[in-house]
Amino acid sequence: MEENISEALVMAASVLIFVIALSVIFSLISQAKSTSDAILYSYDDTKYYSDDDLEGITFTTARDENINRTVTLETIMPTVYRYIKEHYGVTIFNKNGEIIARFDEATESIVNNWPTYLKEANKSTSTKKDACKDHYDYLRNLAIAANLQSGFESHYRDYRDLAELWKEIYALDKTRGSNGNGGSGNTQIKYGTPWLGEEGKIATRLNADFGGDEAGYASGVHEGLNLLDKYKKDTFEEKYLFVSNNSGIEKDELSGDSVVVTSTTKKLEIIYVMQ
Repeated sequence: MEENISEALVMAASVLIFVIALSVIFSLISQAKSTSDAILYSYDDTKYYSDDDLEGITFTTARDENINRTVTLETIMPTVYRYIKEHYGVTIFNKNGEIIARFDEATESIVNNWPTYLKEANKSTSTKKDACKDHYDYLRNLAIAANLQSGFESHYRDYRDLAELWKEIYALDKTRGSNGNGGSGNTQIKYGTPWLGEEGKIATRLNADFGGDEAGYASGVHEGLNLLDKYKKDTFEEKYLFVSNNSGIEKDELSGDSVVVTSTTKKLEIIYVMQ
């Protein structure tokens, strides 16, 4: 009897020691992983920078300290899919300073009113001309930050050339609608951003721009940019910068129009330049 008790105690002690040893091993493995992750993160040029990493960084310091990375479109996609939620802008340039794609709520808001702005811009008392110039200057400053000023200015001489850019990156066929009938609005205007304001519609547009499908809306059909297929073999240099957001969009309470307002806040812009 005493022998059985003794053997049971020895067995229990062995199990306890085994459990303690196993716990220590798992704890050491967890600590080792955390340490290795931290070391790898500190040396990894392909990490996605957090807000804390970017706090206080201007383009000048980012360029001087080489705070950028080389990525493919597959890496760019997750960043683009968060542009509305995170309220930042994403611009993709080719080597010649042309804008391949622009994902930005403020830009897309003003695009819908661009025909009216252009029409009113010729009037001497109109503020629309200043709004057009301000947005042109904003995009031009992004090109300057990407060292693409001359190329940008050769393609887009002033704000009046932006309508051609909108036709390329925000193409909208207003002769067709998702309900099987014709779209809405002036069919001579070949651009628009009908996805704004609804998360599902925005996702449909992004799927079309990367995958190449069409995105149907009641007002027309957006012809996707097919970015993944066109640029699947290309790499892009990624740059971050904070800029004064002077192109904010608000609703005019009297007219209901979207108007450009001055803002003192800083906005994150992420730029990708084809290599």
